[in-house]
Amino acid sequence: MKNRVVVTGMGAITPIGNSVEEFWAGIKNKTVGIGPITYFDTTDYKAKLAAEVKNFDPKAYMDPKAAKRMETFSQFAVAATKEALEMSGINMEEEDPYRVGVSVGSGIGSLQAMEREHKKLLEKGPGRVNPLLVPLMICNMAAGNVAIQFGLKGKNINVVTACATGTNSIGEAFRSIQYGEADVMVAGGTEASITPIGVAGFTALTALNTTNDVEKASIPFDEDRNGFIMGEGGGCLILEELEHAVCDDTILVSVMYVNNEIGAVEPVEEISRVIRAKKPDVLFHVDAIQAYGKYQIRPKRQGIDLLSVSGHKIHGPKGVGFLYVDEKVKIRPILFGGGQQKGMRSGTENVPGCAGLAEAVRITYKDHGEKIERLYGLRERLIAGLKGLEGVTINGLETRESAPQIVSASFAGIRSEVLLHALEDKGIYVSSGSACSSNHPGVSGTLKGIGVKGELLDATLRFSFGMFNTEEEVDYCIGVLGELLPVLRRYKRG
Repeated sequence: MKNRVVVTGMGAITPIGNSVEEFWAGIKNKTVGIGPITYFDTTDYKAKLAAEVKNFDPKAYMDPKAAKRMETFSQFAVAATKEALEMSGINMEEEDPYRVGVSVGSGIGSLQAMEREHKKLLEKGPGRVNPLLVPLMICNMAAGNVAIQFGLKGKNINVVTACATGTNSIGEAFRSIQYGEADVMVAGGTEASITPIGVAGFTALTALNTTNDVEKASIPFDEDRNGFIMGEGGGCLILEELEHAVCDDTILVSVMYVNNEIGAVEPVEEISRVIRAKKPDVLFHVDAIQAYGKYQIRPKRQGIDLLSVSGHKIHGPKGVGFLYVDEKVKIRPILFGGGQQKGMRSGTENVPGCAGLAEAVRITYKDHGEKIERLYGLRERLIAGLKGLEGVTINGLETRESAPQIVSASFAGIRSEVLLHALEDKGIYVSSGSACSSNHPGVSGTLKGIGVKGELLDATLRFSFGMFNTEEEVDYCIGVLGELLPVLRRYKRG
């Protein structure tokens, strides 16, 4: 089995905050980080706005002498890494430094150094060019400086894939741990290219928005979009191998049994063995919302201490669920009063809801094997039908290693919301993401994580099955899609 990877630390230097806490507060407060460019005179430039980092003092994150030997993009990376390492609790004095690596990328490196030294070349000749120009400006120096500053002697790489650099760097770090090349990886991206040549180059490419309205400067999913805005900053994660991440301070590990977007299934019993081998008294919680009713779950046998279940996923009443708590686990209530539900949740009990949930459980697990076999049959029938349609991609595993009730499919050239409502008009109800995030639309981290192409991220639907669905309904869905897809592609917005 490949090593499992977990995130244990985060660090951020951004236009709306110079820490993860400030960054998150800025998002919640809808802070706009875009404003007039202050780094140089933009009188002759069409694009005059950018997202600059504010109030960044490198001396707050590193030795002043070290800061002087770095360009801004490297300083951002070091600062973000410092916060991420502190959040993770990693003590490098207790680590094998050769098992701690870095995968931090930059798409451009230091345009500032290039502009500065090019001016010297023209004005004073080649002999006056800084001998450190190359090691200052090249993209991989962000990863190099992070390693030097924190004593990280393991794998050190820099991925350069333009705007996808940070994402791909995280992916490479993830795989490095999966395949045993490292126990810990610092992963992320950094950029500081708001310079005269940088802005001029992207403006000449007609890539930048030339508006002076900060509220409309960066609207990539709007029909009135008109280019992007140059930004800067650094973001880093600490990725660790699961067993390595479990330490003396770890009290709880929580995983999702079945992913609610693509149906990927986690090996919860194996995860339990791994964490217990490292720390026997750590508690193991499993979110079984999508798994309950689809799998035979035996908490004792699988090493599960806490298990969350929701009734509506098994055709029970909405608003009702249960939390399994092993008898050895001691948890405190957050609601106090009458002491109902064994003192864990005071308040008048929803007796009809509880009774309905119990009946749903009874029905769901009666002839359970036959029901699951039937669900897999519906899933395989739908996948076969979808693969017969032009421009359709199935996301995730198509085999029975995946959950029986979920199919994720991308439809090239059609926005998911458009197709969703077209199907709705035909009596077919699907979702364009997980139900719990439908009120907060955005790019799916799950789909990005499994490598779905950028143009398909906003063209993906989730199909879900229940015990009452039929083969005729699956065939009807495929037939309707066969009619709708050519029509919707013909009228797609440019």
